[in-house]
Amino acid sequence: MTKRRINLGNNILSQEPSGPKMKTEIPGPKSKQFMKKLEKTQNALSTIFVLDVEKSIGNYAVDVDGNILLDVYEQIASLPLGYNHPAIQKVFQDSKNLSQLVNRPALGVHPTPQFIKQIDQTLLRVIYYYLIF
Repeated sequence: MTKRRINLGNNILSQEPSGPKMKTEIPGPKSKQFMKKLEKTQNALSTIFVLDVEKSIGNYAVDVDGNILLDVYEQIASLPLGYNHPAIQKVFQDSKNLSQLVNRPALGVHPTPQFIKQIDQTLLRVIYYYLIF
């Protein structure tokens, strides 16, 4: 099982930058422009930089100025597999998941049959695997 886990990670790791690379100060000029625009509609005091999510990959966040940063927080732990992970993208591209993604049901109050089936086929399989071994 360990070898399989490592192999699953190699695909994305090969696409990651070799390390952080700073082109500008933080926030850079493009981030500052976007932040100034954002301030017109909301409080942007907590904004550090503006993320280019399309260019971010694995453990590296890329800002709109092209700075490459090692993101040790992974969007406050909401990206456990990193940015743009192929397995996660595949789930979002699967038409079977479209209604769940578009409608975002309150699963604690109104679970769908698909959600119950997915829990059984994904999370519970992992839990059962670790309980067995």
